[in-house]
Amino acid sequence: MNIKPCIGIIGAGRVGSETANKILQNRLADCILFDTSTGLAQARALDLSHSVPISNSPVKISAADSYSALKKCNIIVITAGLPRKEGMSRDDLFNVNLEIVKEIGIQINRHAADAVVIVVTNPLDTMSYALWRFTGLPPGQIIGMAGELDSSRFRYYVSVAADVDPGNVDTMVLGSHGDLMIPLISHTYIRSLPVRSILSEDTIHSISEQTRNAGGEIVKLSGNGSGYYAAASCIVEMIDCIINDKKKILCCSVKTSGDYGLDKVYIGLPVVIGKNGVEKIIQLKLPEEESIMLRNAAQHLIAMQVKTDKLLEHT
Repeated sequence: MNIKPCIGIIGAGRVGSETANKILQNRLADCILFDTSTGLAQARALDLSHSVPISNSPVKISAADSYSALKKCNIIVITAGLPRKEGMSRDDLFNVNLEIVKEIGIQINRHAADAVVIVVTNPLDTMSYALWRFTGLPPGQIIGMAGELDSSRFRYYVSVAADVDPGNVDTMVLGSHGDLMIPLISHTYIRSLPVRSILSEDTIHSISEQTRNAGGEIVKLSGNGSGYYAAASCIVEMIDCIINDKKKILCCSVKTSGDYGLDKVYIGLPVVIGKNGVEKIIQLKLPEEESIMLRNAAQHLIAMQVKTDKLLEHT
């Protein structure tokens, strides 16, 4: 069976490799791994290919030694960049990862300007904005993966606190992928019941903080890099929506155009994802407290974008 869609993954580290593995297991599309580290993409592609006879997947996993190989890709996932270490915030990665994203943006513009791009590199919202600036592509083609990961973490913590199946929890996390992320308590339900009717305010506050600190906790516990299983699952969910034009509502970092009173800022919001990437931003009615939190997150991200613009002026 010939799988027509093709996914390019830039960065063959843990997140990139696990994403390729889930693409293979879910039989979604052929996959090309690319990494500037000599031999890494080739090693991971070979290892994954050895599992094909067992999984009986029609997917072909290959490695590229040049960005030009990505010209056949419908979707490109960017996981390249320095991961967090213990004690670091995502914003601490700004300078080093901006240079990496700059080069990737130039190469995408040159070889794969029609692809939908999923950005995973941290600080994620700012790197999504930077990639948009570097490529000049329509903003709907550049999507930051963060809100779905944060929402999944929050759903998990709510399910544990309420002692229910995670599938019974419906919620969203908006804002930045960092300390200013916003678990939407006003839109959190357990089988249609408002979460406040089941959990106390103290418990809700506690699990909201757990969600904000979840990535850092993984870094601290592992002592060697950040999490990757959940991130890869969220990336593949986005890929599935694009390939199969599912038009699902997911929380992603996207560029605003007056939405929620915000303009020209990449920030996590609920959006419809289909074959063209971001098809529309969903406008939720938020209570004043959450609206203020969203504006505060936007102000922080705008400051990071201004920093990005200033660096661009000198390059």
